[in-house]
Amino acid sequence: MLDLISLWNATAIQNSEKEQPSRHYLSDIKQAAINFDRDTTQSSFEFQDPPNVIFVKSITALEPADFYDDLPDIMMTMEENNARLKFVDEQIVKNPHFYDGKQMVITGVVYDDSTNVIYMEARKVPYSFIVSLSNKKFPENSALYKLTVFKTGVLAPLIARNSTSILLQRAALGLFSVPGGFLEAHHEEKRLNFYDGRNLVTETAITELKEEIAGIKGTDKLRFEFSKTQISAISFRKTGTNPIGTVEFVAPSYADCHSSYLQHVFLTNSAKDAHEHTSQHELIPLDSQERDALLKTILTGPIRRPGTSLYLPVALSLTRLENQASCMMALPRAIPNSSSVAWPLSIFTAKPTISLSILDKEPDDETYREGFNLIS
Repeated sequence: MLDLISLWNATAIQNSEKEQPSRHYLSDIKQAAINFDRDTTQSSFEFQDPPNVIFVKSITALEPADFYDDLPDIMMTMEENNARLKFVDEQIVKNPHFYDGKQMVITGVVYDDSTNVIYMEARKVPYSFIVSLSNKKFPENSALYKLTVFKTGVLAPLIARNSTSILLQRAALGLFSVPGGFLEAHHEEKRLNFYDGRNLVTETAITELKEEIAGIKGTDKLRFEFSKTQISAISFRKTGTNPIGTVEFVAPSYADCHSSYLQHVFLTNSAKDAHEHTSQHELIPLDSQERDALLKTILTGPIRRPGTSLYLPVALSLTRLENQASCMMALPRAIPNSSSVAWPLSIFTAKPTISLSILDKEPDDETYREGFNLIS
């Protein structure tokens, strides 16, 4: 068993970004988006084969939590709960439609490489717990700040027929990303685990694709078909001193259309959640022969697009999928001048075929920091 949270803590690279005068954000980019890029540490772990995901009450006993109500609560003192309720009252004054819905946080993530299963230890919490913790509304000496907790979601990128994907700008902060959202229990029964080949991650990815780009609001029709989603990586990130991090799965699928049509669909978006995006977008090539064009778009070109900790793990994962015939060795791939790095989980399981001490050698080699070898 691999404890992925411990692994993330041990392998995360602190942001070492250097000033790059030749690159700049557009003038309309919000300062909060720039701060997000500057303050976020992120790294991901890539799977050789798509794993299954099972929610459990405890990573020690691995007892499944098949339904939301099976999850344990996070216990709060009376003082902590009063602080949360006060924050709720403040939010309702600002927004009468504030909804304190049922959410969950992740407290443990382990990977069983012998069965290719990820076990997610989760706790049920109200939404106000997450925002109270993030905004440090609990008492200063609260033990809640010492907990290791993560929000959880999925990024669901599309790969078009011509080995191209699309990045979309989110309306909220102006970050560039892909369709995606938080994991939530399904249907009235609030199911977390499935035993028919599905899992909550891939089911959420399908839903987000339909609601953000592929669907037509008010109908069951799709503007293009897409393949079954598959989990290719898991990403951990944390921003600044925020007590709560985010663990996100990367679950791509193949769109049955050319990227030009995918672009047309986005620009004439009629999906339910089309309002979550601006009209700004970027097509990114994935084929190894287009490597220079991809690097220019996301790393070296004059325009910096905010949201690097969201779209860089996606780009790393998609280029690996699209160029598997080119892969010679399983090596960690770092993003130069950033804290983003992608680790093949295979180097941590069984007997590694490569010593991790190599990371301390040849720091200027393009496989690691400076050259950003997308096709390892």
